[in-house]
Amino acid sequence: MRSSHPRRGEIYEGDSTKSGMDKDRPLLIVQNDLGNKYSPYTIIVPIHHEKMKLLPVMVSVPKEVAGLKKDSVIDCGHIACVLNVDLGNFVGFLPSTYMAQVDTALKKSLALT
Repeated sequence: MRSSHPRRGEIYEGDSTKSGMDKDRPLLIVQNDLGNKYSPYTIIVPIHHEKMKLLPVMVSVPKEVAGLKKDSVIDCGHIACVLNVDLGNFVGFLPSTYMAQVDTALKKSLALT
């Protein structure tokens, strides 16, 4: 169920024309909840369904986790900012075990480790 503002760890359908991605794909909210509460924008990373080479900035997630319909890869190497109103339908909430892996991948992507 979608709240009045996105929350960190939620996954939404993405619109490629609004999110700057090459095609429609799920988007994971990685911005902190305080920022999400007060900003009209949120920070996201895309989720790919294609089989790709798994890099240290990516997190593999099996289908059915968090409402994903296919085996997926969360790509923390492509961080973007989108308007909250441009987020599509709510898909699901990523469990904390995967969010911990996302945090590690974000740190690597931003050279914070």
